[in-house]
Order: sequence, then structure tokens, then C-alpha cells
Amino acid sequence: MRRISQRAVVLFLATIVLGLSSSCSKKQTIRFRMTVQVETPEGLRTGSSVMEISAWNNSFALNGHVRGRSFNGEAISVELPGDRTLFALVVTERPASFEIFDIALDTLDPTYNNDWVESVERVQRRKTPGGSATVSPIRSLGLTKKLQPGVPFRSNYPMLVTFRDIKVPASVERVDPQNLSASFGLGYRIRAITVEETDRPITQKIGEKLPWLSSYWERSTLIPNPPAYPEDTIESEIRLLGAAGFSTKRP
Repeated sequence: MRRISQRAVVLFLATIVLGLSSSCSKKQTIRFRMTVQVETPEGLRTGSSVMEISAWNNSFALNGHVRGRSFNGEAISVELPGDRTLFALVVTERPASFEIFDIALDTLDPTYNNDWVESVERVQRRKTPGGSATVSPIRSLGLTKKLQPGVPFRSNYPMLVTFRDIKVPASVERVDPQNLSASFGLGYRIRAITVEETDRPITQKIGEKLPWLSSYWERSTLIPNPPAYPEDTIESEIRLLGAAGFSTKRP
């Protein structure tokens, strides 16, 4: 009798698990190309990367409505004169409140209001059954303004960095999106950072550009000895930057 009761409990729990699993909505996925355009003394230089975002709903009887989302991609590299490279990372200067995921939806979907699933579906509805985009908007990202005096400026851009020596991970430096000349010299500025829908494969080239990146995947930061109690500054965020800032997957 006891054995029958145990089997009944197992069957009951299995039924609940199956019910919860069936409550997950279909994952909606879109791909986009982010392109960085830089004006230099030797002309316009560009770089781009195809990334992917997904969103879905989970409806649980006990927990109610729960959303899920994921992002897959790698940093954009722009080759500049003098063997320098500008990187637009897969993290932003405001990682706690605004991510690349949000940048893409905020740019592709004018009505985006932190409603991930609905926003991805709205972008998807602009596509034909075969998957090609019927509308492929290319919009430029804008810079935010300071919220109040004394608050560090943080852009809506991906975080921009460069290396004094690209072979030395610890030589990473932040690049001010409003003042590229401070990092590269006179005549450099961001012309635009754009986002457009695409069905192309996700870019996987960062390992070729940064061969050391894979070996840094298990380390916490590129710069040794990060601060134990970092201040809320962009400089502190650079000291906390790790390999995952360049790619969501190990090269």
C-alpha cells in the first residue's frame, strides 16, 4: 500500500512538471547587425557584428507570469590607422539598467518599453514567412545627457575600449564616445552606431583578433588585482572588465 502511495506521489509530481514545461511560450528570436562608423584623418572606417536576441514567456500557476531572455554575440572591432583598433563591447556603460539586448530592441522597435517578448514579436511580424525582413530599419543610437551635475556621463552606446598594445590584455583603456581624439589623436570621431535586422549568421571572429581571449575566460578581469570595493565610475568598470565583455561565448 505504501509503495502504491509513493508511486501516486511520483506520478502527481511528474504531471505538475509536465504542466509547467508546457506552459512555456515559444522562444522568439531575431538577429541584428550592429555597425560602428568612425571618421579618421584617413577616411571612414567601419566594423560590424551580427548578434542574436531571444525572448519568451513562462506562465506558472504558483509564480505567475515570468519572462525570460537571452543574448548571443561578440564585440565589434574597427581597424583604425596606425595599427589601432576600436572595440564596441557586448556590455554597456550602464550594465545594471541598460544592456545590448535593450539597445537592439529600443532601436528596432520604436514602441519598446522593456516589454521584451512583445517587442521581439513586433519585430518578427515585419518579416515574411521565409524569414527575410520586409522592413529592415537602420537607426542610429543617440548619446544620453547627464542626469544632474556630478553624475558620471554614461552613453547609450556599447562600452568602447582600445588597447595600448593589443597583445597585452591589461593595457585595455576606455574610449570616450564623445572624445575619440583623446585616445587616438585629432581627427577621430564616431559618425554613427547603427542597428539593422538581418538573417545572417552570428559573427564569430573575435578569437582571431584577440587570440589570448580564450585563455582569459576563467579569469575575473583583464587587469590584475581589481578593486575589492569599486566605486560607481566608468574607470572602475574598466578595471572589472573581463573576457565576457568581448563575447557571450568562449572563442
